[in-house]
Amino acid sequence: MINADSTKSEVDEALWKLCSLFWRLFYSDENGYGHCFTCGVRVHYKEANLGHYISRAYKAVKFHEDNLRFQCVKCNKWKNGEPVVFRENLVDEIGEKRVLTLEKQKDDPYPTKEWMLAEIPKCKEKIKLIPLKALQ
Repeated sequence: MINADSTKSEVDEALWKLCSLFWRLFYSDENGYGHCFTCGVRVHYKEANLGHYISRAYKAVKFHEDNLRFQCVKCNKWKNGEPVVFRENLVDEIGEKRVLTLEKQKDDPYPTKEWMLAEIPKCKEKIKLIPLKALQ
């Protein structure tokens, strides 16, 4: 059970699992299928990854919704996230201004353990609100 006594790393890992599940579900249809943001292949959310435009090594934007999109394993892992295509598609979707803002935020401070702990129940609630046949 994740709580205030958990390490920052444990809290980060727990939040990431929930965040990844939420966004993969968010980008899926009612049967659990979504399209890879970079190549367009149709994949079930259980077989997909949640890819980052800016590497999750930049902790400040690891959980930022503008940085996260549904990706197939091939693009995310084998093709290193396809950053050029990812950026082009992101600009088309959210605009150059928001992408530039995201790029500037990558060097901001790492989220605190307290912030991550507060996000965990919020993420759990968001997951419950997704009407997906695949979860039933």
